[in-house]
Order: sequence, then structure tokens, then C-alpha cells
Amino acid sequence: MPFILCTTICCCLPCIISVLGFREDFAHNRGATQESINSLPTYKFKIKKSRNSNDKETGGGVEGGIVAAGTEKERVISGEDAVCCICLTKYANNDELRELPCSHFFHKECVDKWLKINANCPLCKSEVGETILSSLTEATANLRNNTI
Repeated sequence: MPFILCTTICCCLPCIISVLGFREDFAHNRGATQESINSLPTYKFKIKKSRNSNDKETGGGVEGGIVAAGTEKERVISGEDAVCCICLTKYANNDELRELPCSHFFHKECVDKWLKINANCPLCKSEVGETILSSLTEATANLRNNTI
């Protein structure tokens, strides 16, 4: 009987500890608020065709794309980065992308769902909520200093 009791404790104790540790970790990785998610910028994606559009191995000549075309925040995205790493789908023309403070782009609907669960960037794991709040606090402080 003592052998069975000892074996049970030795087998169950690691499971109990891992479950308790998982709960602590889960509480630490809370999602972002809807307000902070909505404050992140969104842009339309425009496909940029390469000059060698007969090359079928590159996916019909799609080299990458342009985000925020025609604005001061316009950026070119390479073919490697023109994929949402959450749903693993290539960006299509006029897809709505959301940019995180770490400058990574994702489909708006994909990253919104992700951020509600986990307030970290899916790629680099930088915290999204704190960055937004600190930049909003800085902007508010700058406005107050300028109006005084």
C-alpha cells in the first residue's frame, strides 16, 4: 500500500505543478482591450507585380506589396513578408492589414482575434498593450505641455 501511495504522489505531483504553473502563465498573457486594439493603425494592401511576371515559380510574379499607398506612411513589403503568419495566407489586393507598434503587419481580423487573447505580437512577442498605453500617455503629456 505505501508503494502505491508513493507512486501516485510521484506521478501526480508533476502534473499538478504544471497545471498550476500554466494558470500563472495564462494570467500573465492576458489579451489587450478593445480600445487599445482599435487604436492600432490599419492600412490597405496593394499587390506589387514584378517585372518578370512570366515566372510561375514566384506565384504569378507577385513580389510583395505596398501598404498605405499614396500616403506619407507608404511602405513596401517583400514577398516573404506578404503573408499573414497567423492564418498563413498571402495578402491579397485590398486586404485590410493592421500594424502593430513593432512594425509587423497582419490581417486585421486575424490579429484582432489574437490580441483579444494575447497582447503580444505573434512574431516577436513584444507587448502590444503597454506600448500603446505608453505612447498615448506620452502624446497626452506632450499636448498638456504645449497648451500650458
